[in-house]
Amino acid sequence: MFRKSNYVTALGSLFVLLMLAGAAFAIEAPSAEFLRAALVDQLQGASIEVSYDYGFDGKPETVTRFRYLRTQQIQYLSATMEGQPAFAWFDRTVRTLRLCGTDQGVRKGLITDSKRSTPLSFASVPDPVLYNLPAGELIDLIGGGTVSPNRENIDGHECWRVDIVPGNESYKTHTYTVWIDPNVGFCPRLVEERREGVVFLRVSFSDYTNIGSRIWFPMHIRWVTKTPGSEDSVSVAKALTARVIPESASQMLDTSFPSGTEVQDRILDAEYVVP
Repeated sequence: MFRKSNYVTALGSLFVLLMLAGAAFAIEAPSAEFLRAALVDQLQGASIEVSYDYGFDGKPETVTRFRYLRTQQIQYLSATMEGQPAFAWFDRTVRTLRLCGTDQGVRKGLITDSKRSTPLSFASVPDPVLYNLPAGELIDLIGGGTVSPNRENIDGHECWRVDIVPGNESYKTHTYTVWIDPNVGFCPRLVEERREGVVFLRVSFSDYTNIGSRIWFPMHIRWVTKTPGSEDSVSVAKALTARVIPESASQMLDTSFPSGTEVQDRILDAEYVVP
């Protein structure tokens, strides 16, 4: 005869087996250090070139076409702004050099140590690895983040949530949350910036494409800036082409100021005209 006690024991054993089976198939959350290493791998895996349109959503008159090149050492951004060529060249160890169009017919150049100087800035470059947050680049900040033990669904993709509190005193009221997708080289699906606990900016990365050498790139990025008391400001970047290029391609970039350019060098604290 099958007694009640045996029935209870059998149920208990089944429960233990189910728990063990669940543990066997559980996915352990990656460490923040691993996530940073994965982004470094994306950066070092290959050099890339991207052509994209950027502007405010629903306002085609604001759209500008950019060319973006990224290697391990540099970032290069170029466009035609107000009918004039403009470029920005950023050496990750030294400086930013910009040709910023013209003012009253005179070409203007700028040398600085900041990637955020206007009018041509890397702040909104659609790069998931070197994405610029006020406190620094994602690749540098994510290693100090806290990874949630459970994955969360972002637009149909199971992602790891990483909460980041910047150590920089200048941004002590800022916090960032990043959702990382392991199926696209551990690149971000969503970045959320809060200021004093209130969401200020949401950036979504979608339509990822494997462009070769393990490199993933989003073909569509959407910035939603929230301002209390007014409508959201929405800007969009749509990649037209994205490809892996030889490292030597960066050596062919024109990163010198044309003759006659008035240059302001904020690193040397000097102003001069290129002969």
